[in-house]
Amino acid sequence: MKKLITLSILALMMAPVIAQKYTGPVIFGPVIQHEGNGKIGNSDTLFGNFYNSQAAMYTSNNGGFASGNNGYLDIAKVQQFNISTPYTVTGVALWFGHKTYNSNSPASGVTVTLYRMDGTGFDAAGMGDAPGTVERTVFLPMSDIIVNGTQKNIINFALPFVANAKYAIGIDMLALAPQDTVALYTTTDGGGDMDDHAWEQFNDGDWYTFLASGSWGMDVDFAIFPIVDFGTTGIVKNPGINNGISKSNISPNPVQALTNINYTLDGAYGDVIIEIFNSNGALINSISQGKLAAGTYAIGIDMSTYKNGIYTCKINAGAFTKNTKLVVSH
Repeated sequence: MKKLITLSILALMMAPVIAQKYTGPVIFGPVIQHEGNGKIGNSDTLFGNFYNSQAAMYTSNNGGFASGNNGYLDIAKVQQFNISTPYTVTGVALWFGHKTYNSNSPASGVTVTLYRMDGTGFDAAGMGDAPGTVERTVFLPMSDIIVNGTQKNIINFALPFVANAKYAIGIDMLALAPQDTVALYTTTDGGGDMDDHAWEQFNDGDWYTFLASGSWGMDVDFAIFPIVDFGTTGIVKNPGINNGISKSNISPNPVQALTNINYTLDGAYGDVIIEIFNSNGALINSISQGKLAAGTYAIGIDMSTYKNGIYTCKINAGAFTKNTKLVVSH
């Protein structure tokens, strides 16, 4: 929830101070092996970000779910996808883990929505691109939502969408009746492949990632799997899903003094930069690695002078980025 405080009686703008959201108990689902290697029809490929991941649903401390509707009155839950090779999105598979259909109203449901990432919102590093222009919508009534083991809800768009830049797909819950509850599965915290790409729209319309300050403080991915057509028949595994940076980790983490940032590049990039941001989104450190070829790299950082707290390590490789949560505890 947001509270506005006046920093100065002469200030021309009100600065939002975001109260942290809190989760309750977690409900675990199945472990999914290599989700994304199946086909829909003859040529479309279903790909996603649940490779060997434990499915989970985090409850909200004030009712409902972090990945669905809750007492914070969230409007939408959305997963971002980045592009390395253009393709056509023909639909999406959604994996719901919970629904409570008390209203029995045919008007209650969610709107499956595809967005361009041309809006403005807040991620772990601060203000940046967020879901914006709505390109495709399909209404999914509560009566049609499937909650059955690993079975997915398959949604086909009336008109395919050509994805040549990053985009996002998710559910808008404005049409959901107040007495109904729905939730998507997510990965466990830190268990996904696409760091800081799970978005939610607050009840005032602003967009925040789950890892952004004021949101849940979790790094998860939604069980949202675009159905795509690459123009050829066959299975294409996980194209561009890791943003050009296939792996990254920080060890040790939490950090007392020295730590190593390890990462793997899928290709060659002209200027690789590692940035450290504090919990307020302020840039604390920037380290240029210069031009690097595809391969695995490591860099040591002395954080002995950093204050205790949560930081974000952002690896920039050309147009691609990857964020990792970092905890300093002396």
